[in-house]
Amino acid sequence: MKVKIILLPILAIFITSCINSFLGETTEKTIITETNYIYPDELKLMHLENENIQLNSEIETLTKIIDSGQENEQTKARYTTVTNELASNNAAIMNILNEMDIVFKKLPLPPCPRVNNCNDWFSIRYLTPLPDYQICQVVIFDDSENVLAQTVGTPKPLEQFNSIVNYIPLEWKTYKYTGQIIIKVYTVDQNNIKDEYYISAEIE
Repeated sequence: MKVKIILLPILAIFITSCINSFLGETTEKTIITETNYIYPDELKLMHLENENIQLNSEIETLTKIIDSGQENEQTKARYTTVTNELASNNAAIMNILNEMDIVFKKLPLPPCPRVNNCNDWFSIRYLTPLPDYQICQVVIFDDSENVLAQTVGTPKPLEQFNSIVNYIPLEWKTYKYTGQIIIKVYTVDQNNIKDEYYISAEIE
């Protein structure tokens, strides 16, 4: 089965780096390939870009109201809030891109398909978050809100890569589903800052 992710234009320039197959110790044995994992911050980028589309649309509407001289205090306050949210999102996007650049320059890894280009979503077995996250949970729901897959445990270091990235298994409950899915992402970083968001996708 193929997966079509609802992706945004800016993500077209991103190519997630991948990790060649390797074998660790028996207690940590994992096989990371260029097709069986996703980089969680790419999901975050997708979420931020989705938000930015909505924010830009609202800014355009508010700007027309202000330019026509029909604004009130509430309109002005909302305009300030929305523009600040957009600036914050853009800063977060740049931060993620900078982190990706630093991490994958240290790792001589070949490129793999972006999340939207995965040939088989059901082949995804791992997430590879940065060590910044003490918790990284992903739950994938079908269109009836039944759980199709979810991460298990907490991120563990990939020792052979000097713990530059961690990994966490993703376990599927079924491999027989087509249709819309919702991806829920929940993270807690080392500063105990929590984040939760959702992304729509489709398994064809």
